[in-house]
Amino acid sequence: MIWLLDNGHGGIIEDVYQTKTLHKKSPILPDGSILYEGEWNRKVVKKIIELSEKEDIRIVNIVPEREDIDIDERAKRVNSYDNAFVISIHMNGTDEFFTDEKRGITTFYYRHNEGRKYSWVFQDFISDVIPNRGIFEKGFRLLTRSKHPALLLECGFMNNIQDVMFLKTENGIEQLSSSILKSMLKINQIMCNDK
Repeated sequence: MIWLLDNGHGGIIEDVYQTKTLHKKSPILPDGSILYEGEWNRKVVKKIIELSEKEDIRIVNIVPEREDIDIDERAKRVNSYDNAFVISIHMNGTDEFFTDEKRGITTFYYRHNEGRKYSWVFQDFISDVIPNRGIFEKGFRLLTRSKHPALLLECGFMNNIQDVMFLKTENGIEQLSSSILKSMLKINQIMCNDK
């Protein structure tokens, strides 16, 4: 099986953030920086791939570009593979200011998609790193268009100071990426045992 990683949203090209959608960056952080979701997602995907080099697992980054590639194009890329599992990496955000009310990871599935059977694995591993907000069904376009099992991970909140100040660090990225990779390896094991 091939794991297809989608680093949701665009990155930064020549100091211009490519994602135009609201809530895809943090408010100004105490150190004066801003966390851009599209850049952060790319760091997480890169770290997962780096950590996977010693494991028996095949991973493809379906969006190596910095541009904000349309979801239909992402789905086309995903569906060009056979025998795959799709993980879309995101960070949540709701308001223009910091709040302590909403924090932690949420795993999303879509009802027709086999990914829902495995969503608990991500919640189990990742909630060792940041709080667990639960598993929910939602019709995100990549989930509805994928012919493969697919999950979308909202890995914390860009507007929660505890989440963002931890997850923006190298240590935070490494811990989260490691927990995602462990989840992927566990799912490989489960799927092999089910055959």
